[in-house]
Amino acid sequence: MSRLGILGGTFDPPHNAHVVMAETALRAIPLEKVLFMPSPDPPLKDTARITRYEDRVEMVRLAIEGRDGLELSLLEEFRRGPSFTVDLLRHYRDVTGDEPFVILGADSVCDLPRWKEPEEVLALSTLVVFPRTGCSSRLTVKGDASIVLFESPVIDLSSTEIRARIRGGIAVRDLLPDAVLEFALDKGLYT
Repeated sequence: MSRLGILGGTFDPPHNAHVVMAETALRAIPLEKVLFMPSPDPPLKDTARITRYEDRVEMVRLAIEGRDGLELSLLEEFRRGPSFTVDLLRHYRDVTGDEPFVILGADSVCDLPRWKEPEEVLALSTLVVFPRTGCSSRLTVKGDASIVLFESPVIDLSSTEIRARIRGGIAVRDLLPDAVLEFALDKGLYT
């Protein structure tokens, strides 16, 4: 049974904090690998305002290219309807037998009660939580939970902030992998 990191999300765009969280978890836990899983249909987002799935996939590919232990997974692409973490975790339990570690920032822990079947998410995985200023890592979902809680790095970067900065003409070069920034600018994704 492999210890598998799962970093899912919209990745609109994927940024340096995503890469840092994945690489930190990969080494520190340790994990066999970390799968980046862009969600084609994120249930907690306004899908009318999200960049095309194919462009987000390409940006993830560019963000992790050449980084050992980080891989792009298109498993969510073949599901119908919204992408729910609990369904993905059931797949890993039933099909692969891998031990999943769900990597997320503390801000996502606050959203956990809004997820589909959050108690089952806790039962099927180990949560790997990175701190974020102003967000508690305290679980508000009942149930047994296995958690790896990092004290650092503090993740104070969001894709929403990056999109706003690009629209406003504010520099973001230190926030994104260079290849991701070049792709986004070439495509005019956030301008």
